[in-house]
Amino acid sequence: MFKPVLKNGILIGHEHISEGVHIFYGTKACEYATLAQTFPYNFRHLKQVHGNTMVETHLSSENGVVADAHWTQDSDVALLIQTADCLPIFGKSQNKVFGIHAGWRGVQNRIVPLTIGHLKLSICEFFVGPFIHSESFEVDKDVCDQLASCTQSKNSFFSYSHDRKKYYPDLLKIVEAQIKESIKSFHVHLLSKNTYTQSEFSSFRRERSACRNWSFIVRQ
Repeated sequence: MFKPVLKNGILIGHEHISEGVHIFYGTKACEYATLAQTFPYNFRHLKQVHGNTMVETHLSSENGVVADAHWTQDSDVALLIQTADCLPIFGKSQNKVFGIHAGWRGVQNRIVPLTIGHLKLSICEFFVGPFIHSESFEVDKDVCDQLASCTQSKNSFFSYSHDRKKYYPDLLKIVEAQIKESIKSFHVHLLSKNTYTQSEFSSFRRERSACRNWSFIVRQ
């Protein structure tokens, strides 16, 4: 479903184009300037703060609005999301598209079901890009407890290491459970890449750097 995108022989990301929507998940080789050089869209990005605020984005919108999700009905306005282990989630429903930055705090704060409710969605197609997978996402009990409280299925999406005394939440399964609890009909498409183990992607846990993976969705 997703095809690799090369620029000067370097992998800069993976894209999916169908039914008037273009989705792109970038690698760390794709800097912000690379997007404008490669794609003919009007890019808009947020100031992400690991919250659960959503805003509407237009062609006239400024960059840097404080939020972790945005949506639009405008064509050729590319909704950017930055991640480095968090989930970059995109969606389309009828004439709307949206982008969500969902780290564990955003997942715990239910940013995905809040987005579904804000947009009054009943049918939706979701796309999830590279993020840190469960086997690489080691947390203490306090984080595990917070995540366990954000779905109706308590403690169903975790593994535990007795040797390391650490928990391993599955953020994707938690998000999918939240979606299932919030919408009548949906489908999730996954670009299954683990940012922590696959070095072409930025990973804050691995690199402790400010480098990010840039991704977007746009109505064409």
